[in-house]
Amino acid sequence: MPPPLLTMSDRAKQILITWIVATVLAGVYFLLLTFIPRNFTLMGWTNTFFLTGAFTLLSGGLYVVYYFGAFEMFQYGFMQVFHYMMPNPGRMKQKDYPEYRQYRAEKRKKAPLYPWPWIVYGAIFMLGSLIFRLQLN
Repeated sequence: MPPPLLTMSDRAKQILITWIVATVLAGVYFLLLTFIPRNFTLMGWTNTFFLTGAFTLLSGGLYVVYYFGAFEMFQYGFMQVFHYMMPNPGRMKQKDYPEYRQYRAEKRKKAPLYPWPWIVYGAIFMLGSLIFRLQLN
């Protein structure tokens, strides 16, 4: 019997990867904001939790903007540059930018947006910040 990860659907794998990336990124934000300033007072914890929540939510916002195609022109431009640097006839499947946009739109239909990890972690850290802030009074 194959391992469970190999039998998962592509959508389930995408959701799992999104949760893993969000967890790692929120953890990195938290560790950086905790140990770089080295402010272990209650106010320091409040700031750390608030900034971690804000950065996590902003990372989720970038994910949403990327999903809806804000960076497609940059992606296509870089693909063109690399194609001219190392020409490979089979690598470039789209001949122009409108065709590339159509390809990306079809790809978006197959994999709907899933921003929940970013929202959940951002909300947890913001709530933690609020709890610490209420303890200051």
